Amino acid sequence: MPPLVALLAGAHNACGEGLVFSMIFKRFFMFAPHPPQPLPDLLGLGLDIVFCGINPGVSAAEHGHHFLGRGNRFWRVLHLAGYTPEQIAPEDDGDILQYRYGLTTAVGRATANAGELAIDEFTAAQQQLTEKIERYAPRYIAFLGKVAYAAMSHKRVLDWGPQAELFGGASVWVLPNPSGLNRSFSVDDLVCAYGELLQAVNGGDVTLSGRSAGLWQSDMYTQRLKPLRETHQADSGKKKNLPEGRQKESAVFAPFFAVSPWWL
Repeated sequence: MPPLVALLAGAHNACGEGLVFSMIFKRFFMFAPHPPQPLPDLLGLGLDIVFCGINPGVSAAEHGHHFLGRGNRFWRVLHLAGYTPEQIAPEDDGDILQYRYGLTTAVGRATANAGELAIDEFTAAQQQLTEKIERYAPRYIAFLGKVAYAAMSHKRVLDWGPQAELFGGASVWVLPNPSGLNRSFSVDDLVCAYGELLQAVNGGDVTLSGRSAGLWQSDMYTQRLKPLRETHQADSGKKKNLPEGRQKESAVFAPFFAVSPWWL
């Protein structure tokens, strides 16, 4: 008789069926991991900008602080672009409100990375996010990355920077995601992009120099979330069977996938 079966059989004979069930239940269910609590928004009435991330990372949700990951460049870029006089620590993320900026996410579910989200989660979250923006009435909502706004606006192609339509009554600006996984954008690129939004908030004439100069590799593909992933997987599977000329043509797009995940 296997040792585990013998152990359970002995426990059953000595202590009865109820104890055996209790032992098994505690072993397999008492210590099951609980999903992290929702990451609280940092919002107030009449802010200049609400920065809207894609969704919380697991660590950020567990600790209750935005942009907590070691590789995330949000707080550094915000300071270097002139939003804050000093770099805010993630544990002090509430301090951002004193500068008239707020934080929220498009989707509330925490994941290890945003690539785990389904496009339906963005469309399902659209109404709640719209109502939130209407209630707090910021001047701008800044989506960090294209994927959330692309899904909610049903647009296959998006430019960086200002958008023509309002969202919940707020002007829309699309910024590169500051995640460390987004290697298409250096810190200097991010500071340039975020600085353009700040310039617009302060009433300046924005030239969008970084985008118009064609320096940002993530402009190469601006399709919706699901088609982009499927296209990448299909191309990867067929690449070996392509004629030599087509292999070279396909390789042109390889740097995009090598430097940045498809959801950023």
